[in-house]
Amino acid sequence: MARPQKPRKLDEEQVQQLASLGHSDSIIAVLAGVSESTLKRRFDPYLKQGRAELHQQIRTLQLQRARDGSDTMLIWLGKCVLGQREHIEQTVHSETKIVIDIGDDTP
Repeated sequence: MARPQKPRKLDEEQVQQLASLGHSDSIIAVLAGVSESTLKRRFDPYLKQGRAELHQQIRTLQLQRARDGSDTMLIWLGKCVLGQREHIEQTVHSETKIVIDIGDDTP
């Protein structure tokens, strides 16, 4: 006979909502009144769906900022999404000069 489950403090929809707001598994587990491993076992699809919603919302806002003319956002999205990189060439010229002061012992 299986052990009776404790009443849940959060349902699936609430777990998904918290994940979509960016809360960590450890915070959601505390609010749900379960361990992190139990949270992941029972609510994994809802955690994944909530995080997917968060990522989609962030991407939408980023693209909107880029469309509104944010050069910084355009550059950042180009690097992250398109794999664009800046080519920085550095040339170092070094000259080493050693000076030995022997000093003059004559008074």
